[in-house]
Amino acid sequence: MTRRIETVTAAVLLGCVLAAALLEAQPRPEAIDPEAELVVAMPDDTQNMDPRLGMGSVRSAYIRQVFESLVDTDPQGHPVPGLALSWKPVGDTAWEWALRPGVRFHNGEAFNADTLLFNLDRMFKKNLDKWNIKDVPTAGFDRTYPFVSRWEKVNDLTVRIHTTEPAPTLWDFIGREPLVPKDYTIKNGIDGLNERPVGTGPWRLVEWKRKDSMRLERWDGYWGAKPQARRLRFQVIPEAAARLAALRAGQVAVVDSVPPLDASVLARDGAIKVASSPQKLICRLYLNGRPKEAFDSGGKDGLFADVRVRQALALPFHLGYGGAVQTVTELNSMLNKFFQMQQMMKKMGKFQKMMAKMGGGRGMLPGM
Repeated sequence: MTRRIETVTAAVLLGCVLAAALLEAQPRPEAIDPEAELVVAMPDDTQNMDPRLGMGSVRSAYIRQVFESLVDTDPQGHPVPGLALSWKPVGDTAWEWALRPGVRFHNGEAFNADTLLFNLDRMFKKNLDKWNIKDVPTAGFDRTYPFVSRWEKVNDLTVRIHTTEPAPTLWDFIGREPLVPKDYTIKNGIDGLNERPVGTGPWRLVEWKRKDSMRLERWDGYWGAKPQARRLRFQVIPEAAARLAALRAGQVAVVDSVPPLDASVLARDGAIKVASSPQKLICRLYLNGRPKEAFDSGGKDGLFADVRVRQALALPFHLGYGGAVQTVTELNSMLNKFFQMQQMMKKMGKFQKMMAKMGGGRGMLPGM
């Protein structure tokens, strides 16, 4: 699924801030005070800062201020160079990455090929004993992407990643993962990395009050464009209405995760700017296809045991809803932009006919 993300925000102030924002709103400032603190209202705190402990829309907004990935994205979601200057296929089953020279982490540690090899070992849960670091309780890339077979250092700024089959979206599932420092992580452990994160990003962490706020400062050693504000604070305000009230009262400059209905109202306010861009979103839907003879079935077939029901259900998911952007196939259009948009209502009609034929009445699933 590709979802449209909108933000009511002082987007012009952000610079490198909010690399993964959802919907933001912000008052239009008359002038920018470079010494001011930019306050962003967030719906929740992040549960972690170590990227390997999990990512997500809210967590990414925090993590990607401190850490960076090989590949960045432009406002339309298309890939652009990040910590990698370029990437190219080498044959059908390898990708070669040319790393950006002169990049350092906030503690002065250099970013290079050894950094990337260490991060790949963490992602795929390889050689953890060699690095003397503990595993993290999350699914490893080795299960999700078992066709990624090995990685090698070509030189200090070049790494080659090998696969057992063609992997055209490797730039996304590996290239978009935030990277952590090797030496710092080995020295301080996973807990130290999570509590006192050190990255290559434009902001460095100063203070983290769980479930309340996170304060960051601009890192002047950043390799890219510097943020225009010196200080950044993510302030947790769980209720959407309260976030918008704080915006109108001037207590915050940016509001993240604005409900789509509110965004349409705010867009008509000349004092507020609503920023919107697409965001890749991949969701997993688990269906009960358990047959009646299976364990814990309750003596009847699961609602989705009939393959025709599963096939029919797949059809309407290509339809856009709310802020979603329509896609043509199960492949995300942001990853495969050569897919062209087409009329989707034909699929909905086919879905309703299939459901009616199976006894689902007016296009409803049988038994619902």
